[in-house]
Amino acid sequence: MFNFVLAVRVGQRLSPADVERGLDGVRGRHVAFSSPPGSATAPPDAPPDAPPDAPRFPLRVLDGSGAPGWQAVAEEELARPFGPEEAPRARFTMLPSDERTDLVLTCDHMVSDGMSGGYLLRDLLAVLAAPGTVLPPLPRPPGIPEVLPAGFRESPASRLRVAAVRAGIRWSSWYEAHRRGAAPEPGGGAGAGAGAGADGRTGAGGGGNADATSRGFRIVSRGLSGEHTAALVGRCRREGTTVHGAVCAALLLALVEGSTGRQRRAVSSPVNLRHLLTGPDAEAAEAAGLLITPVVTSVRLAADSDPWDLAREIRHRLSRDTTGERLLRRVLRMSTIFGEAHRAAAAGEPGDGPPPLRPADYDLSVTNLGRFPLQPPGAPFLVEAMYGPMVNVVPGERTIGVCTCAGRLQLVYTAFDEPGEPERGAALLTSAARTLLDALDRP
Repeated sequence: MFNFVLAVRVGQRLSPADVERGLDGVRGRHVAFSSPPGSATAPPDAPPDAPPDAPRFPLRVLDGSGAPGWQAVAEEELARPFGPEEAPRARFTMLPSDERTDLVLTCDHMVSDGMSGGYLLRDLLAVLAAPGTVLPPLPRPPGIPEVLPAGFRESPASRLRVAAVRAGIRWSSWYEAHRRGAAPEPGGGAGAGAGAGADGRTGAGGGGNADATSRGFRIVSRGLSGEHTAALVGRCRREGTTVHGAVCAALLLALVEGSTGRQRRAVSSPVNLRHLLTGPDAEAAEAAGLLITPVVTSVRLAADSDPWDLAREIRHRLSRDTTGERLLRRVLRMSTIFGEAHRAAAAGEPGDGPPPLRPADYDLSVTNLGRFPLQPPGAPFLVEAMYGPMVNVVPGERTIGVCTCAGRLQLVYTAFDEPGEPERGAALLTSAARTLLDALDRP
């Protein structure tokens, strides 16, 4: 199963007791985290109504004054999937030190996305700023079939692709069971983990599938200053592109740095579907759920390509592919694919869930949460940064999480721990950041 991780840095030491009380104030807020995927109370297309007694979020407390930092914790968390029956589908780690506290949130990517994690962190910080607050449940977003036009149907090619993915998921489940020498046991899972406290809260342990602990991940981060971030936002507006387009252009140029001739490169962008699914319902738009679909953008470029021309092309192609019928067909296909994954999870079938795209389809996956305001009004603490999303990628995939928080843009690279990592990721982000700064100096 896929996890993703977000980390937030607060410029003050927070106490575990305060954070636990804050978690109690948000545990019924986002109902998608309350039940395992594929359960009777969690249909694949939409979260259920809030359960009467939402499970408490586990909280692990580590010393934040030295190693490991949030990056090491995130690498560990990516290797600890949630068990099939484990609830809730999110957990927290806090690393308090004398001058700051890092909060690390791990979510099940089968029921939520990066925006969901950001909203959960925002709500937690709001409760920490107003102790005793209990946030009510948000309305669930509509299911995908509810928003499709009457009579809308998938194309024959799309149905064929879905059938192939379904077959791949089932073959993967059979192969995993065969490799382990035993058939999968429906409903099996490791529960909350031996290291958790008696009520599933503060402790050193975790839960999930122990097989995944053999996987290693490497994480590297780079950030722009507040001054450079503001300059980038303003320049993108004047150039007729977006920060996402500029970041993707810089990353692709980093891949071809030092090469000769033109190459075709592609980037996968998870696209937020909340505007499609919720319409004007602002509350439902902030509820947790798996409300994204990946879109691959392919361009031809050379090492000396103009970054602003490339950024505009990426923006144009991405906009073209995320409007009208193209987007609806993509959404329906992904809904069917993840529905199959939920069915497999409910049946206790092994495997890592359905990769909706193969890494061979693209060079990088770039998840951009945009500008994410986390600072609660009147809070006695200052939110300094947010990092991520970090995703436990499939072999051969490299993901870059992008977000702008507290006025600073952060890039976080995640890949498997393999020869050349994390040096390759550090070089990629360093080159991309240099390209962005050089582009700001262009006339």
